[in-house]
Amino acid sequence: MKFTLYDHAGKGLYLRQRLISAGHEETTVENIDEIDLVILDCDWPWAFPRPEIITAAIAHGAKVALYPHGGRPTCWVYDGIAEPDNRVDLRLEHGRGSVEMAATFNAGLRQEAPGWLFSPTADFKPVENPTRVLFAPLHPNIEMLLKGTNGHDPAPRLNQQIYRQLLELRDVEIVVSLAGPAWKTGVWPHPRARFTDNPHMLFHHSFEQILSADVVVAAGTMAAAAVALGKPTVMFDQDLFMDYVNGEYVQAEHQDSYRSMVRYPLDTADGPLRTMIDLACVGDGDVADWRQRWVGTDGTEKAIGLLEGLVGEEKATNDVVIQGATAQALTRS
Repeated sequence: MKFTLYDHAGKGLYLRQRLISAGHEETTVENIDEIDLVILDCDWPWAFPRPEIITAAIAHGAKVALYPHGGRPTCWVYDGIAEPDNRVDLRLEHGRGSVEMAATFNAGLRQEAPGWLFSPTADFKPVENPTRVLFAPLHPNIEMLLKGTNGHDPAPRLNQQIYRQLLELRDVEIVVSLAGPAWKTGVWPHPRARFTDNPHMLFHHSFEQILSADVVVAAGTMAAAAVALGKPTVMFDQDLFMDYVNGEYVQAEHQDSYRSMVRYPLDTADGPLRTMIDLACVGDGDVADWRQRWVGTDGTEKAIGLLEGLVGEEKATNDVVIQGATAQALTRS
């Protein structure tokens, strides 16, 4: 099978590695007439050049599949914000929760949920006396960063509230993962806070930061990745489902029907941050259930099987290493 994969911020690299290890050949979109399969992270009409790639792929008889744009569900974008492109043959999701979520407002997205696709996974490990907290603030509005406008950005205020609570914890070191300037993110220098820059939100940088932490306080992909890697995690920014489109924030239409469904059970809004961190370090059944439903374990082998099914091929897989972590893949017969 010849494939091309459009990588978004390093989130597709692990799946790409696994496909190559399985014996499939990667090529570029410039060779579209030779490609069996095009793999993208989304099909949103404003997400240039994805729609154009889909059009070219279909014109040359290639199949089109999507891997998740983020670590947490993004299918809510089809809830009154973007129309799904019906030329997409398969939408891969990390967890079955995304399929259940989409069923509340849209049918026919052609979803499958093989498991976590951004990296190898690890079992949860309780942590006693955590000393290193990774804080991944919401990144500033991208249009604000690129054009210098504010976009009515809600991120800095929320980040500031959480950062103040973290600074009150006298017995921990705080590592802040910055995807934009500190002052536009809502944080500031402090003797017990160390900033680490990840301006392009590259997943392998996030992966390394998570592995080095005792506890992760985060939203979005960083939060889901921390859960996938077995780290005690406290999330935030779970109440609204909206995207910034054409200069304004647009909210999903039916979010009340799935907000409680997708909500991670430990949130900074649920109580004092110290209490939430202590609960996260112990682990409980609610967190384990959430992980099983929304993240799962390493799903790349199952995903490759689904992708092979689109083009009628099967290959054997081997071990793959990402940043020193080895994933064992079973050989398909």
